[in-house]
Amino acid sequence: MNDINVLLVTQHVPHYRIPIYNMLNKEVKLTVLHNQIKLDHSACKFNKVYTSLGSIGPFLYFKMNLNKFCQSFDVVIFESSIRFIDRNIITILPWKKYKWIAWGIGQAASYDKRLGDRDLFKSIRMFLQKKSDASILYSSFPLSSYIEKGIDSNAIFIANNTVALDCVAKPNLDKDIILFIGTLYKQKKLMELIEAYRVASERCNLSIPLVIIGEGCERNKLESYVRKFKLQSLITFLGHVEDAHILSKNFSSALACISPGQAGLSVLTSMANSVPFVTREDAITGGEIFNINSDKNKTGVIYKTKGELVDLLCDINTDKSKYIEMGCRARDYYVNFRLPEYMINSIVDAVEYVARK
Repeated sequence: MNDINVLLVTQHVPHYRIPIYNMLNKEVKLTVLHNQIKLDHSACKFNKVYTSLGSIGPFLYFKMNLNKFCQSFDVVIFESSIRFIDRNIITILPWKKYKWIAWGIGQAASYDKRLGDRDLFKSIRMFLQKKSDASILYSSFPLSSYIEKGIDSNAIFIANNTVALDCVAKPNLDKDIILFIGTLYKQKKLMELIEAYRVASERCNLSIPLVIIGEGCERNKLESYVRKFKLQSLITFLGHVEDAHILSKNFSSALACISPGQAGLSVLTSMANSVPFVTREDAITGGEIFNINSDKNKTGVIYKTKGELVDLLCDINTDKSKYIEMGCRARDYYVNFRLPEYMINSIVDAVEYVARK
């Protein structure tokens, strides 16, 4: 596998993907074609090529001859999105010498569309998937619909979306905060968490501090609410934090990480750090929510109503050990099923599959 030249075509190279790409680079010769202007090059052990981005209305394309560039590689893995004109065209090009693998959620999902919602472009999406040599999916959620549409199951690989982190071997048993981490968008329903916190502070004398890490357009509104109800001593806004030591310290102290409106990679980050994740059943997700077991052997909690969230906050306040144990189970799940090595193995399997064809 080390002699296979693989190109990954993606718009962004977020910091949490760099360790994943570094691990993949140990298995194949990896080059990443991207449009990330600010990039920590010192952390990247793989080859990188930057190109500018163009647009036509809502559609995007790289300002280069992408097909010609791809011809220098054996296998091309591309971020699957029908918004990219150049990738759609290449997908239907016959007689490509390189193999073409789609990688992504597998269905429409965004801040405005939840996974599994009606997709007006599903037929186009499936047509393009059929034209790809293989598909790598973030979760098994779309698998049945792919097979129903006639896509060969042998050409579908599940690389469960995850993060590469150093786990906390033994969680801090003196946990004393509730955590939210993420961009402060309206769709994440952070106001629901703060309102529930206020009600719980009145109903059950909740005194465990809520620490909010992140920046976004909702911050001023949220801080105004906190000041209005005089909750400044209990609810703290830390702003945007990238320092790994600060993040680790907060996770180590967290009884739970709560995000009402979104269940993304913060689910796996929490699990890796021995923290149970709490979210609404209708949260925005790319499939990461399916890692939460909210039944008997809980690794987190999925709730339905604001009232249930208030009850949960009161429960955390009165039974910390329950959530510490839940966090231990969450970490065990991460170690046994969601280490980045498992994600890499599935990607490598997909590369091997198309290389043999």
